[in-house]
Amino acid sequence: MSTCRWRAASLGGYVLLGGLLLALAWSLELGPAAWADLRMSWPLLAVDLGLSLLRTLAACLTAWSGACLVGYLLWARPILYRLLLPLVNFVRAIPPLAWLPFAIFWFGLGEAPVFFILVVALFFPCLVAARDAFAQIDRDFVDEARVLGAGGWRLFARVMLPLALPALLTLLRVAWALGWGTVVAAEMLGVHSGMGFRLLDFRFLVQYPPMLVYLVVMGLVGIGVDRILRLLAAIAGRQRGE
Repeated sequence: MSTCRWRAASLGGYVLLGGLLLALAWSLELGPAAWADLRMSWPLLAVDLGLSLLRTLAACLTAWSGACLVGYLLWARPILYRLLLPLVNFVRAIPPLAWLPFAIFWFGLGEAPVFFILVVALFFPCLVAARDAFAQIDRDFVDEARVLGAGGWRLFARVMLPLALPALLTLLRVAWALGWGTVVAAEMLGVHSGMGFRLLDFRFLVQYPPMLVYLVVMGLVGIGVDRILRLLAAIAGRQRGE
């Protein structure tokens, strides 16, 4: 695709996004008068955004890095993979929000159940994808590395991880998107800050304009983080090709 057509397609995508936002405002009957009377605490928005980003980042990195390590172990030990696959698929099939009452019972209210919900929502899907990423590496590279003396965690750190890194970074993109969407529901577990908590507060107060502002900010942050992770995956892919 030519550069001009590529840029036109990208611009068209943002035009479609603008149309969606206008449709949302229209569906809520938010005309110019509603926006003229908009009362927003921008510092509060910044605090909520920062806290939600920190929660998502902590859970996402924990789940993703843990899934990469355990995924390699499942690839290296096929019998362990066979043993744990039913358990992994069982937990993976349960929607994250179904763990809400258990998280409250085990951890009470506050940050702990939020972190638990996010990690459970992200770890098991990442685990399956990470194991498959290692399994798709050309077997010739693995055999050659073992002939040269690499094995165990040395094989993981110096051979398998660099070769699987582009796929794992793509997996990180997916995990971040899933976590960023899940944090909204998880922040209803007794915390008193964050994008999800504030959206629930706006809903109870029937304040739709600030609610829409928060939705727009969450969406734009999602686009920005995805572009950063996509760039990192592309860089890792080029370095692997070299």
